[in-house]
Amino acid sequence: MADAPAHHLFVLLGPVDESKNHLPDILCVIQYVAVSNFFCSHFSSIFKIRQSTSAIKDYPMHCLKIRVASCNLWQSCPPVTNVQAFLLSVARSLFQQIIYAHRKSFEADKYAVIKSLLGSFQKNMITVDDINDVLSMLASSNHLGLASLVNSFIKPVLGELYLQCSSTDLVYNLGCAWLRLGGLRYHLLITFDDLDPAMKYSCKHLRLVEKIGLLELENEVRKESAYLAGWVSWGEADKQRTMALENLKADCKSLKGKV
Repeated sequence: MADAPAHHLFVLLGPVDESKNHLPDILCVIQYVAVSNFFCSHFSSIFKIRQSTSAIKDYPMHCLKIRVASCNLWQSCPPVTNVQAFLLSVARSLFQQIIYAHRKSFEADKYAVIKSLLGSFQKNMITVDDINDVLSMLASSNHLGLASLVNSFIKPVLGELYLQCSSTDLVYNLGCAWLRLGGLRYHLLITFDDLDPAMKYSCKHLRLVEKIGLLELENEVRKESAYLAGWVSWGEADKQRTMALENLKADCKSLKGKV
């Protein structure tokens, strides 16, 4: 992007109809931002401004502070010495996270082999046979959505991320890999016959939040009723509800981390 050199847009377009004079459909857009520790102080200052409380008469000044801090964050990007290597490393990491998120869809021994092979890809020279070995393992997944995307998305992504290529093709391969990763993630999210693990955890988390809210409301109503009735001692049932609430909150925190 011209006004922000650290911001890059990768756009996946639909089929081009040369007989029509218009742009093809945009299927997926990925914005990549090269960030470093340089931004920690900027993010911290913006967060403090957003969390601070101020009188209604100071609202315009509050908005101005946020705009100034955001503008500084956008324009003060430090130079990135090797953008291509950074993009490649992040794309590989993202691909591995997508595969590792479907751990339960593989047999334990096959998942161990997949993880070992992907880890070795980072250090060793990779051949087409190595990629075919990984593809055969991934195709054994009982996650129907993931297994159906092996040939259309995962196979080309593996080639673009791990096979050696000339320096002139590296940028093109990186762009294609990022677009395919976006397409892979999108298709996994819209697979209705077998929910993506992140979606499952998100649904469980929402149900837990709702259950916690109802239990907290019940406890408040019981406390108020006990106060009005003149009761001062807590019964065993109240202690059990309090313990159940603490357990639910611990489970909710764990699920939020997984999401």
